[in-house]
Amino acid sequence: MSNITLFSLLVKISRYIKNLITIHRFKLLIFFVTNRCNAKCKTCFYWGNLNKEVDELSIEEIKAISFYLGRFDTIQISGGEPFLRNDLDKICEIFYKNNRITAINIPTNCLLPEKIYATTEKILQVCPSASITLCCALDGIGKTHDEIRGVEGNFEKFKVTIDLLKQLEKKYSNFTMFALTTLCKDNYAEYDRIVEFVKVELNINHNVDFTRQHTAEYEQIEDVPTEVIKKINTDNLDKLYLYSKHNILRGIVQIGGRKIFNKILENAREGREWPLRCFAGRTTVVLEPNGDVRLCEHRGIVGDVRKANYNIFKVLKGKKAISMKKEIIKSHCSCDHSVFINLSINSSRYYKIMELVEGLRCILWLR
Repeated sequence: MSNITLFSLLVKISRYIKNLITIHRFKLLIFFVTNRCNAKCKTCFYWGNLNKEVDELSIEEIKAISFYLGRFDTIQISGGEPFLRNDLDKICEIFYKNNRITAINIPTNCLLPEKIYATTEKILQVCPSASITLCCALDGIGKTHDEIRGVEGNFEKFKVTIDLLKQLEKKYSNFTMFALTTLCKDNYAEYDRIVEFVKVELNINHNVDFTRQHTAEYEQIEDVPTEVIKKINTDNLDKLYLYSKHNILRGIVQIGGRKIFNKILENAREGREWPLRCFAGRTTVVLEPNGDVRLCEHRGIVGDVRKANYNIFKVLKGKKAISMKKEIIKSHCSCDHSVFINLSINSSRYYKIMELVEGLRCILWLR
């Protein structure tokens, strides 16, 4: 083993140990920068809040919120359609400079190709060392996509957006984009066709999620057979195994984490409890466009950051937030929200170690 390889290995091990030591610190801000949206998605969990008149947080207020947060890892931008805010690049720059975040994740419905391209490039320029990821919604091919998204011509605009963003991938090494397919009753039968389209026609990364249970306006849209979910989870695991041949160390952790994630998700879809604690409100917090604070996207409001002098942690120490945290633990709260499943795995020392155990077992057995 060369000195460079050995040094790289030691760095990765030290980071892993550091993460285990500081595992319960605040890591993720989910920030709904706007509730405005130009689509009408059947699968949307936020449908009840969309396009209602609210007093959105200003840039100066966001700066004040950022001041109290301190250093954390990731900001997950949400909405509404985030690119409807004309100051999205300034919002990202605030958290990049003040909180030294290392990752910015932004979803988009791709209905504003030129604006998405221009704003994303501004974000890349003002956040040069952060990993910027754009999640581009793709829920079907052609008519299927347009019908699920509720906008005629959305599929064509998706393709235009992808072509533009490919130019940014060539220019900026810290930029990644991928197509995200949210499977539901109306598109799960097209899964193989969507995968083939993304692989052959688009040649970009592809992630698959499932419509969250008990959140859509029309709950029947959420119906995806359990056997379909298990098949897709197995396919994704096989892809990770192939990837691990080129990067064994990273592959071990990713395969182990995926195995654990798949089992928890599948059990949750069948109504069974998580085998671990949810860390909503501890390692992550949700901020609404008007300053309301939630512990989780599916839980009630625990306070108003404006009334707390823009200090989110002051809200989290309030009676309502403390009571809800206790209720989450007492009720053994569990759901099929992929972000919070991953966060809770990454906030558990036991399951972080089990990632290694499961990953090693899978790789050694599969090989």
